[in-house]
Amino acid sequence: MAQTAPSPCSGSKQGADKPCPAPSTPPPSAAQQFPFPGEANPPTAPAPNAPKPSADADHPVPTESPDMPGASSSSSSSSSSSGSGSDYTPDANRSTRRKLPKAEKLETPDQRVDEDLRVAKFYLDRENYLAAYMRSQDAVKTEPDYAPTHFSLAQAAQKMKKLDEAKAEYNAYLKLSPDGDDAKAARKALEELR
Repeated sequence: MAQTAPSPCSGSKQGADKPCPAPSTPPPSAAQQFPFPGEANPPTAPAPNAPKPSADADHPVPTESPDMPGASSSSSSSSSSSGSGSDYTPDANRSTRRKLPKAEKLETPDQRVDEDLRVAKFYLDRENYLAAYMRSQDAVKTEPDYAPTHFSLAQAAQKMKKLDEAKAEYNAYLKLSPDGDDAKAARKALEELR
């Protein structure tokens, strides 16, 4: 009687003709596979079936420029620039710029609300009521105590035939700013909605 070879998936009920399931390990992230040259963590070994990294990964750009022929290593103020008297050398500043973090667009809640209201008016004027409604909703969520956000949302809701919401938003506007710039328009709209 011939014995069959043990299945490579020992302990499983699979037959010898079925392949074993692959182990479930998450693949390494791109940052782990290809870190920026000069980072402290060396790259981990890629998986055997992973694609070979490009030549750029094998041969990264150096962070410091090599000395140019005829350039002295001391920092002298003599330069061949157009007489500006500056010690600026592009190669010396290159590594400094590379290390700076990316600039983030800083936006205060007031700036965001102003932009939302401006965009909502733009869409309302072009009869894209859904876009105006959504931008107005964002403005109300950001600054719920700012009356113009409620007026903008009320206008968009009214155009979309969301009459109960439009009434509530016009009333919220009048509660926050009874003598505001749009108070007369809000009262008129409420009369029309009754």
